[in-house]
Amino acid sequence: MAKIVMKNKLQSRHQLTNPFSSETRHERLIKSGAVDIKDNMIIQDMGNGYATILPIDKNKRLK
Repeated sequence: MAKIVMKNKLQSRHQLTNPFSSETRHERLIKSGAVDIKDNMIIQDMGNGYATILPIDKNKRLK
């Protein structure tokens, strides 16, 4: 039986600060199945300085 040795490469400081550097934010949003709120949102004022953004159609996903 062969012995398998796994070597961990040392990661640079830049790779440690941004583990998603290989893919864009848009690609990550598509992969997560995020709702597209461009021209698909209602802004609801909570009255206390905060606002809630609600999608009109929750089935409209990013492409």
